[in-house]
Amino acid sequence: CAVGLKYRLGFDDSLDVVGVHMVGGVLGAVSLGFLAAYPSLDQQGRGLLYGGGLGQLGLQLLGPAVVAAYSFAATWVIAKIIDRVMGFRIGADDEVTGIDVTSHAETGYDLGTVHASGVTARTSAGSGAAGRTTEKTGRTTEKTAGKVDA
Repeated sequence: CAVGLKYRLGFDDSLDVVGVHMVGGVLGAVSLGFLAAYPSLDQQGRGLLYGGGLGQLGLQLLGPAVVAAYSFAATWVIAKIIDRVMGFRIGADDEVTGIDVTSHAETGYDLGTVHASGVTARTSAGSGAAGRTTEKTGRTTEKTAGKVDA
C-alpha cells in the first residue's frame, strides 16, 4: 500500500525506499508499543494491549521520531555538499520517466505483469538469432555469433 501511495501523491521514490523501509520500520516500531510482551524478561516494557500502559507506546513513538529527525538532518547536509560539488538534479526527461528506469535500469516492482524469470524470450524462426527484451528496461538485445548489440 505504501509503495502504491507514491503514485497517488505524485513523487518519485527511487527504488521505493520510503515505501518499504521507512513505512515498514515505523509500523514495526510503533506496533511494539501495542503488542510487546516479554514473558521471560520482566524488566522489559509491555505493550498497551498487554497492560503496559502508555509508557512503552510513548517510547516506541519517540524512537522513529528521533531517527527521522537525525536522518533528515544528516541527509540534508550530505545533499547540500553533493549539490555544490557535482549537482543534485537529473534531467527533466529522466525525472518524468523515473530515476528507477533511467539511472538504475530497473523498477522496484513490476505491478503490470508477472513473469517467472522477468525476461520474455523471442526467437527468429530459421535465422538462428535469439533476441531478448527485458521487462524492466524495455531494451532489446540481439546475440549473434558471440556479438551483443544493445
